[in-house]
Amino acid sequence: MKISAEEIKKIALLSRLEVKEDQMETVGKQLNDILSYMDLLSQVDVADVKPTAHAVSMSTFPSRRWPMKKRFRMRRNRLMAISKFRKSSRINREAYVC
Repeated sequence: MKISAEEIKKIALLSRLEVKEDQMETVGKQLNDILSYMDLLSQVDVADVKPTAHAVSMSTFPSRRWPMKKRFRMRRNRLMAISKFRKSSRINREAYVC
C-alpha cells in the first residue's frame, strides 16, 4: 500500500507534526512500513488467544492481601516523609519581620 503526499500531509496535520517537503519521502516510507506490518499482524490467527487487559499481571497498590502492619508502616513512613519535607521547606518568619 502506497501512501500519497496528500495523505502524509493530512496525517501530519491530524497528529500535529511538522513534515517538510524534503522529509515526505522518508516519512512516506516509514508509514508504509508501519502499515505493511499492521497488515501482517491482521493475518495472524488469534482465535484461541484469551483477551487480556495488560501484558503483565497488575495489582492495586497497596493490595488488601498485604498484611495490615505493612500497610500501616508504609502509610506512616509516607506521612513522616511529607512532614519532614514541610518542616524543611518552611519560611523562617523571624528573618522577614521588620
